[in-house]
Amino acid sequence: MAKQDRKQLKISYTLTMDDVMSFLRHQFVHSPKLMRTQLVLRIAIPSVMGLLLFMIFTDNFSRAVGLGDGIIILACVMSGFLFLPLTYRRSLEKATRRLYTDGANRDLLGRHGIVLDGEGIADESKRGKTRYPWSAVASAVRTESHVFFFLSVEAAIIVPLREIQKEAVRESLYGYASSIGR
Repeated sequence: MAKQDRKQLKISYTLTMDDVMSFLRHQFVHSPKLMRTQLVLRIAIPSVMGLLLFMIFTDNFSRAVGLGDGIIILACVMSGFLFLPLTYRRSLEKATRRLYTDGANRDLLGRHGIVLDGEGIADESKRGKTRYPWSAVASAVRTESHVFFFLSVEAAIIVPLREIQKEAVRESLYGYASSIGR
């Protein structure tokens, strides 16, 4: 059944910081941009750091590296390999929390209502009502606890499933999500 033929679906829910963090965790695993950044942090930076330390300890390759120097180089490279992506992830989580709790963005969390119909998605919150035609919805992803309607690579309408008790409503929501991009 085409999106235009579907009946209107209204869903009301509370968007919490946990929902936003679930979206961010999903992005860490599935976003090509974040995955590339993590790869650079995990491989490229520790490799360059190891090469620079190797050059320092060998006086620009003019002498052999001793066991103690090698252990220091290896420890620095491994700590970069292990801790740079973790530090990056924590800093993004902290920045996201700050974005949603500071100043003018504080009201992004809280009660939301969405209406899905043949034309698109309407999202209503304290900030007002915004309508997105289906052509503006790039994709939709269903996880165990959420449905994400992606408006761009980094932005989505987050719909938590915990407040949708009726199976028929969930199935309609899944139907809309699975028809995106067709």
